[in-house]
Amino acid sequence: MYNIIQRGRICQKPKLKINKEILKATKDCSKDFSCLSSGVKGLCGVKGEIGRELYFIKDDEEKDYCSYKNSFGSTHICTCPTRKEIHASYGI
Repeated sequence: MYNIIQRGRICQKPKLKINKEILKATKDCSKDFSCLSSGVKGLCGVKGEIGRELYFIKDDEEKDYCSYKNSFGSTHICTCPTRKEIHASYGI
């Protein structure tokens, strides 16, 4: 279970707030935005990034199919606007 700090308090299941424009840009979500309702449990782990554009994700065979998970050489990247915003805003 992940913990993050919000306004000086430790939260186990953060309420993720995402800009409406970013949600609209995530038009191909095959998971019905489960990342927002399940907290960090439904997120692919980020193992590295280049700027705010390219996010390398941890390979996890238990995760369901995601239309934003793409092969990149021997690893995978995430192109989901909502996932990128979650990582940029909350560090998770």
